[in-house]
Amino acid sequence: MEKRDVVSKLKQIIVRTLDVDVEVENINDDSLLYDELGIDSVDSLDLIVNVEEEFKLDLSEEGNDFLYSIDTFAEKILSVLKPEL
Repeated sequence: MEKRDVVSKLKQIIVRTLDVDVEVENINDDSLLYDELGIDSVDSLDLIVNVEEEFKLDLSEEGNDFLYSIDTFAEKILSVLKPEL
């Protein structure tokens, strides 16, 4: 899976599952999850659960540093998926 595919899916998950007032096409790859998109800690948990389901992976052991931006989250997803590829 390419990074652009992960980023695209991640943006779609954010818009579909969280209460953010933004369209997928208006989310930049470097958009900050907490500051620009306004998610809170509860939203971040919902986001992680939905990402785990969508990508069929487990992020429970990964800490939460990756929740900085779309790009850092996508990189984390790719790093967890990579061993499986």
